[in-house]
Amino acid sequence: MSAQTIRLLLREKECTIAAVAPEISAFGALAIMWANKTGAVLVVEHGRLLGIFSAKDYASRVVLQGRDGHDIAVREAMTSPVVSARPDLNILSAMKMMVVRDIRHLPIVEDERIVGGVTLADLVRTVMKDQDFTIQQMTQYISGR
Repeated sequence: MSAQTIRLLLREKECTIAAVAPEISAFGALAIMWANKTGAVLVVEHGRLLGIFSAKDYASRVVLQGRDGHDIAVREAMTSPVVSARPDLNILSAMKMMVVRDIRHLPIVEDERIVGGVTLADLVRTVMKDQDFTIQQMTQYISGR
């Protein structure tokens, strides 16, 4: 179960990578997250992944510190270095990595190139889908259908 790799998951899911330049304001990055209906954006410069900026970062590094999100560059509030994974990582290993490191967004990088991203919710949905399929198959086998 869930020997499926992230690469296969990325092929199945609609994958839009929301990315911002490090100079954009934290508020601007937050607006991009809102527009893309995501909880995080990748911070990229010249095709290189510098960091990740999440709503959690905005709350903890801007709002709770009494700073103005319009006046702070996302570079100053992002999480860096970024925890990322290769697309050949299996789903359960990715889930474990994310739970242990307490992260919800995982950029997928291959040969220093961003190829996608997954959320913890994406991985949970995949595992649940696999489990539902296994239960359905076992039920059919037991009932003789």
